Amino acid sequence: MRPDPHVDTVDHPHADDLHGDDPHGDDPRTGSAGHVRVDTAALGRVAAAVTAAAVQAGDAASAVPGLIPPPRWASAYSAERAAEAAGHRMRELSADLSGTSASISTTVLEYEDADARTSTRFRAAR
Repeated sequence: MRPDPHVDTVDHPHADDLHGDDPHGDDPRTGSAGHVRVDTAALGRVAAAVTAAAVQAGDAASAVPGLIPPPRWASAYSAERAAEAAGHRMRELSADLSGTSASISTTVLEYEDADARTSTRFRAAR
């Protein structure tokens, strides 16, 4: 399987290959001879999309208008609590999405850093 030359990827040896558990070098989980292929550019796009979703959720939470003072009915109190809960959940969702985006971005940087260290070691070993 030849990689797409237009995609930024990082290869990492699969842990089983480091221990010699795969005598043939072919790993059905990765489709390659013992490497995990990471499309860092695609992960970067995913992180940007997740960030955009976080912003949208945050905007939605802050755009909820205040309730017009309702009549003193039991259902009005329930509606007010439901609106508050929805706003709270949207703020939580925004924070969760922001955290996920940060995790994806950190992972991309860690993969690229590991790839650079591995490349340096291979060049030094030659």
